[in-house]
Amino acid sequence: MAVKDRDRISNLPDVLLDNILSSLPTKDAVATSVLSWRWRWAFTWVRCLDFDDSPISHCVEYSHLIDSFPSFKAFVDNILQACQSERTTTFRLHFAKNNISRCLSHYCSEECLPEMELEHLYAWMKFPLTRGVTQIDICARVQNPGKLPSALYSCRTLEVLKLNVTFDLEVPLSMCLPNLKELHLTKYDFPVDDSVSRLVSSCPSLELLALEGHLTPSSPFSISSPSLRRLTINFLVWDGRPRSKLVLDVPNLEYLMYQDVLAMQYSIGDLNSLVEAEVDTMLFYTSERQIDNILSFLSPLSNVRRLFLMRGCVEVCPLVLLSVCAS
Repeated sequence: MAVKDRDRISNLPDVLLDNILSSLPTKDAVATSVLSWRWRWAFTWVRCLDFDDSPISHCVEYSHLIDSFPSFKAFVDNILQACQSERTTTFRLHFAKNNISRCLSHYCSEECLPEMELEHLYAWMKFPLTRGVTQIDICARVQNPGKLPSALYSCRTLEVLKLNVTFDLEVPLSMCLPNLKELHLTKYDFPVDDSVSRLVSSCPSLELLALEGHLTPSSPFSISSPSLRRLTINFLVWDGRPRSKLVLDVPNLEYLMYQDVLAMQYSIGDLNSLVEAEVDTMLFYTSERQIDNILSFLSPLSNVRRLFLMRGCVEVCPLVLLSVCAS
């Protein structure tokens, strides 16, 4: 039997071939171009692009293959230029993936991040926005990053957005992501203004919100969304200042994970739909006022089916019980 008769994969329909290549990291999809003539340009029609500079490490103390980063940039440029598909449904771009916990612990500094021209990076990030993209996952941590491209805030087809960036989160006054269902934000420093609140309010279909990073404790924080079902707040802190105020207006919330310093004031709306909650508040000292504050946070959770209390909550619980009994 001839070799070409045994090459059943190359005889697959174009749609199935595209599905196979779209499930691979882009560098692996490109590698298939050597298999046969039909495979030579098949990667240029994939609808899912996945770029990752691993195992390159830009960390000053643990650098690895930094000289390969220019080759990575050239690879991304060449693939985007060669792309022939009119649709890019999934776009993943990961490079300089310094773990945010290490950055907050001061193991990594800005010197551990690569330098890159802003317009060059903008071109990468804006590439999928006019191609019907539904999922964007960008981990891009660079020196002197500027702000995110405004076009990202008006992509009507976007359903999932994951950002782990050093860019400034300057949300336009007029914006709308009508179909966005999942939003994951990881920031070394969240803005102290109402950018995050306005971003959430401009996503009428949002069901999942995950926030991780640092927000100055003196800054109040507010989330209001009638559509939200799952909320994760993981604010990393390293000083003893309490948060000034936390406002949650999420009446249809079913899952809550909250990790932060204890706030001086809580304004928690109706949480009757809540099924599960994990609460981890950091206390640097215990006082009667803090007991009152933690009670004002826990009281709206009274209808939850599963409640997990960690660290500060567990430490203060005996004092809460004594306070309740005394009253």
